[in-house]
Amino acid sequence: MAEKKWILLVSLAFMVAMSPLTSRIIELRQAHRFYIGELIGMVLGKLQGWTQFNGGANDDTERERAIGPNMIASHQSYGQPDLLVYCCPLGFEKSVPFVDFKFPDPRSPVKVRCPTHLLDESFIAKYNKDLSIMKSLPYDDPRTFLRQADLHC
Repeated sequence: MAEKKWILLVSLAFMVAMSPLTSRIIELRQAHRFYIGELIGMVLGKLQGWTQFNGGANDDTERERAIGPNMIASHQSYGQPDLLVYCCPLGFEKSVPFVDFKFPDPRSPVKVRCPTHLLDESFIAKYNKDLSIMKSLPYDDPRTFLRQADLHC
């Protein structure tokens, strides 16, 4: 009987001693998965850019439609002061005219966003149509899902 107690005590001590190591191994595996996900994202991003460059936009007018960031106007993110993100607005080749904001006519009807649980079939059909149009846009259009996801500001 004493021998069984010693075996139980030794196995319990072994499990207690190995628990920090086990948690460290689990943390390393999760970190490894995170880096693998980043690596896969980088490779797929490069492949996507390569396929667009080699097969997508051969016409000069299509290449000119792409708008790059304006690196001169970059600034720190306004959201969180400790967040090290620099926002670079889109740069335009020609100066964009400044449009002064004008308040709408107070007598005009105000568009109110309807709660989701009260939507009717016509609104859902219009939403699905807009969604399909957005998904069918070419890659170099700044209104596509991928371009919208790439924006960080």
